[in-house]
Amino acid sequence: IGVGIRNNIRNGMLGKITDTQSSPVQTVNYVACHDNLALYDKLVYAGGSDFGGDLNRLAQQNIQAEAISLLSQGVSFIHAGSEILRSKPLGNGQFDHNSYQSPYSVNSLKWNEKVTNLDVFEKYQELIALKRDIAGFQYTTRTDIDANVSVKFGTEIGYANNLIKLVVIDGDDTYTAYFFGAGARLRVDDLEGHMVVFDSSSSYENGAFFGRSVILKSNMTLVTKSGPNVIPPTSEDPGTTSEPITPDNGEDANLIWLYITLPTLAVIGIGTLLFFFLRK
Repeated sequence: IGVGIRNNIRNGMLGKITDTQSSPVQTVNYVACHDNLALYDKLVYAGGSDFGGDLNRLAQQNIQAEAISLLSQGVSFIHAGSEILRSKPLGNGQFDHNSYQSPYSVNSLKWNEKVTNLDVFEKYQELIALKRDIAGFQYTTRTDIDANVSVKFGTEIGYANNLIKLVVIDGDDTYTAYFFGAGARLRVDDLEGHMVVFDSSSSYENGAFFGRSVILKSNMTLVTKSGPNVIPPTSEDPGTTSEPITPDNGEDANLIWLYITLPTLAVIGIGTLLFFFLRK
């Protein structure tokens, strides 16, 4: 990502438009609207032959795109249907980018898609709640934003530029958001004692606390809360976790086999041998 693009993204997340508007109440953040392609269709085109047909990845990218918009300063705008992966296919493998004269078969919201993509819909609900309920995500003055909000790209904090780190101070609380793009797993080491408030991948439960290092999956958006009022569980009440709940690409499944299944089989095998030996 070039410097100019990074600066434009940073300014947008800080509620201002490069060389144009600096007031957060005069800027509108969105990643799709009624003109041009629906967000899902944009992602399919962008993914191409690499991951344009990977539905799980497209869903995560959809959530991530809207997460950047909703957690940025300024007014957030969502194109109707993005929350259920709305698409406007033309039936020939292409998508309608200018559908003002298109029939209902293209323009209508297909409500069955809410059932199919309920998990995506619920992630949108969580993001909207963060934007609505936390004052730090909706500052109205440039002074407040400059004093309490920062946006850094990966190369500014020791990683590659497929990572964005957003930090928002809201009184005694600090919210840290990591937006990790396409790539292999990434380990970050600055979230110890933080509590999970949003995870697009559902790898970590909301309310869980982190240890020293945390694993981010491809196209994962993670938001945590820290501060004097956020108290991790004690050693007598262990509740911290820094490993994803679900296996990814077989890695965790292999560890389960190595550390649990294999020793269990060994114990069973030894026990069986002793049983037959003692019977003699």
